[in-house]
Amino acid sequence: MTDSPQEPPARRPPIPEGRAAAVIVLVAFAARLYLLLSTHRTAEDFYITLRYAENIARGQGFVYNAGQHVLGTTTPLYTLYLALAHWLGLNATLCGQLLNVVADSATCYALCRLARAVIGPSASGGMPGLVAAAIVAVWPPSLYWSISGMETGLVTLCGTAALAATAERRPYALAVWSALLVLLRIDGLLLAAVCFGWLAVWGHSTTEAPRHRGRVGRAFGLFIVLLAPWVVFATVYFGSPIPTSLIAKLHVYGWQSPGLLPNLRPFARDMTRNGLYWILLVGAIPSVFVAWRQTGLRPALVWIILYYGGMAFSKSFLFGWYYVPPAPIYILISIQGWVWLGSLVVHGRVGSRLCYAAVAIVLLAGIVLLPKQRALIAADQRQDEALLKSTGLLLAKMIAPGETLMLEPIGWIGYYSHARILDAVGLVSPDVIPYFRQGAVSPYLDILHDLRPEWALLRTGEYDQAARAAVPPDYRLPASYEIVLEIPNPAAPRNRPAFYLLRRRTTPGPGSQPLH
Repeated sequence: MTDSPQEPPARRPPIPEGRAAAVIVLVAFAARLYLLLSTHRTAEDFYITLRYAENIARGQGFVYNAGQHVLGTTTPLYTLYLALAHWLGLNATLCGQLLNVVADSATCYALCRLARAVIGPSASGGMPGLVAAAIVAVWPPSLYWSISGMETGLVTLCGTAALAATAERRPYALAVWSALLVLLRIDGLLLAAVCFGWLAVWGHSTTEAPRHRGRVGRAFGLFIVLLAPWVVFATVYFGSPIPTSLIAKLHVYGWQSPGLLPNLRPFARDMTRNGLYWILLVGAIPSVFVAWRQTGLRPALVWIILYYGGMAFSKSFLFGWYYVPPAPIYILISIQGWVWLGSLVVHGRVGSRLCYAAVAIVLLAGIVLLPKQRALIAADQRQDEALLKSTGLLLAKMIAPGETLMLEPIGWIGYYSHARILDAVGLVSPDVIPYFRQGAVSPYLDILHDLRPEWALLRTGEYDQAARAAVPPDYRLPASYEIVLEIPNPAAPRNRPAFYLLRRRTTPGPGSQPLH
């Protein structure tokens, strides 16, 4: 990424450890490409974005359901990229996966640049960055989500590159990376605010303050200009640039997660799930104080505290891909702590050699464990195809054009069923959000009663909750809907069905009689 000619070239630090960095990037790319080609993994939420993209490419508009202008995807730029690939006759899924594989691999280089800019051009200045980049290259969550079809790899790269540009005091590069980040995920606004705020207030010396602030101001203007076309279009087309899916997650998932801090314990468990996570946590604790003294790393430190704090104290579900974008920064901060602890024992060249040895050990261990990762990812893919894809294909044969299907897992099933979807949690159906209100006995039952979709696909727990709700007889689920199919889970065929497929009755049913 080049910057304005006004930017001093001295603040674009080279990477003397270039060969090691190149090896790390190549290992990262090869590992992801191997997993992609051997598992063909695609995640549930990717199919929401893909359905939007294919509708755009077919001329139906930026919609999930034809005729409904609802912004149910949080990644408009990636959606448009997939739409372009589909319009050109390419395999949009593969194009999306390959782009994320490349981006996630490039994150390793961006992390090295960030470390070099923060620590300085000393003999071992880039060592923490190399070790952190090596871990990221074979980090299981990064491997998993980079090939999933989702935009996670791109988001991770743009966030890391924006922080590197901030540490290098390149405001124009920051503007471009931040704009890309926000167009990929709206929560990138938090990182942009932290980086621009730091550059404007602290990212300069006293003598260059007026000139520097002028550059930052112009760069921020560039950031606004890059975002403006999308903001204007989204406001006109959807009524707001804020995704409905974001509003639904905050409201509906909050309703489904009662209590003061429901995510605090799951977050703590996720951050300490095994020995490696504990090692990173132990390194991160002293590094908070070490990193704060390195002014270039302060924006990253502030952002990751806010990011992780938002996850720990929120009520929204903690999906796996939420952990990936901040992971490179968290790992770098942790390695900084361990390098600082190690500096109390070894110095200079010995320390550098130890870091190179750590890089080699990490990469070798990651390569050795790749077959195990492949087996786990492939198993997830087979399970999703056996249950979700097959269910979607089955429903495509049963649901007539124009009929509406209500369900919550709208990714695989929504895509392959080709049905008009009423999203039970509101990601693409804002009409359902008000039903998740305080005191509601069964939002699903209320939605079915009021909006009356022709079909409903409910998980076992969802069906039980709706069928057993304490409501008047004529309001009960059997009064309006009948079970037409029980769909088993191929992974556990002897258990209760994975889904119940319900169809709206054309005549009143036995409302006073429970189904079970």
